[in-house]
Amino acid sequence: MRSSGDKSVHGYTIYLCVIALIGLSLWLAQKVNHVAPNPYMDEPFHVPQTQRYCSNNLEWDPKITTFPGLYVVAVAYAKLLQLSPVAIMDGDTCSSIPLLRSLNIFFAAGNLILLYKILSKLYPEENRSLLSLKALTLIAFPIHFFYIFLFYTDCGSTFFLLLAYLSLLNGRTNSAAVWGAVAISFRQTNIIWDAFFVAGQLLHRFSLETGETTSQPVTVKLFSFLTWALRKSHLIVMKYWAHVLLAAFFVLFVIYNDGIVVGDRSAHAPVIHTSQLLYFIGFSTFFLSFDLRTVTPHTLKSPRGFITIVSCTLLCLYTIHRYSPAHPYLLADNRHYTFYLWKNVYARNFWTKYALLPAYALSFYLLWNALRKRQSALWCLFFFFFTAATLVPALLLEFRYFLVPFFFIALHMRDSIRGNILGTMCQLAFYMMINGITFYLFFTKPFVWPNGETQRFMW
Repeated sequence: MRSSGDKSVHGYTIYLCVIALIGLSLWLAQKVNHVAPNPYMDEPFHVPQTQRYCSNNLEWDPKITTFPGLYVVAVAYAKLLQLSPVAIMDGDTCSSIPLLRSLNIFFAAGNLILLYKILSKLYPEENRSLLSLKALTLIAFPIHFFYIFLFYTDCGSTFFLLLAYLSLLNGRTNSAAVWGAVAISFRQTNIIWDAFFVAGQLLHRFSLETGETTSQPVTVKLFSFLTWALRKSHLIVMKYWAHVLLAAFFVLFVIYNDGIVVGDRSAHAPVIHTSQLLYFIGFSTFFLSFDLRTVTPHTLKSPRGFITIVSCTLLCLYTIHRYSPAHPYLLADNRHYTFYLWKNVYARNFWTKYALLPAYALSFYLLWNALRKRQSALWCLFFFFFTAATLVPALLLEFRYFLVPFFFIALHMRDSIRGNILGTMCQLAFYMMINGITFYLFFTKPFVWPNGETQRFMW
């Protein structure tokens, strides 16, 4: 058993990680701002909207489809810096694109601390230095890391979601609802994750009150849980009233707005795109490969494992055949890596997408078994259900949409944490290698569109 002094010493590692992250981020931000001084990709929508708010002009750009949380926080951030006694620039801070982008460096540092605190809560027995390294590795996850340097919603949205989750883990249900509401103001689909957080707490309570019967089929467990929740509904509403109120207001908004999207809905109409879940599963398995290496030997040799993989393959076959549409943006925008992935892999010929079916099935099997080492079957079922609820209605294949569910898989996989310092270091090196390639392409391989605009490769 470690002494409190040892824990204190190990606890300082997280602050070294924060300093390293901020130092590297400031250096990379300078490089990004040098090669891309003007608003890039979606920034031509986000930056002017923030500047309008900064000028007390509430006019809304109809092409923006998310709530204005990012712009409100960015205005407060810019005004705060302008009033600071150590102001870094004169004049209107909202006019500075580098300054607006720098907000995400603070969000990223906050995400690092929140991930560390969540890991410490979930794995209180684990070495704090290892948890710090794991949190830093998740921050270096290429999708998260790249968007630190552009004025996008992702880092801020993730920050407030993690804050809501940590609050709920610490028993502060009302505070969690407040932070959940702020997260929703960045991205509407975060209402689904707030519901998942509450569902996870209810599953924990259900397990404590009724006991865990592993021999029961998951359908029986689900029925038992729903029966228990119905019987305890008045107590649940009393404890989680703020979350119930948040959900009720969101439902009223959807009814009044006739949809979840604000602004231009033409490119974001909800569809049935179940292949999104397959893309996410394959994507997550690739980036968690160092954590999944312990799953294979003792799970794939059994007849049950083989039957499960075959069943998953057949289900994936139906999904790919019926529900794998391509968004017009995916086919037209050659700045994103997804454009090349789709053109050179999925759309290469008729059979290519079907050739990946065994990989999808195996990936799902590996992720499920990795999660089951710590989580109940119901928790895993709920996780994939809520993940599907966020991804399936989206027509556009966009890796940024995978960020939050990826984080929650990584946070709740036992083997990715416990004593796995070598695997974590390899994973961090793997992520940083990909980040290095990404920024090398972004910095040194620009290309010009027919209209004369310089473009750069990105996630």
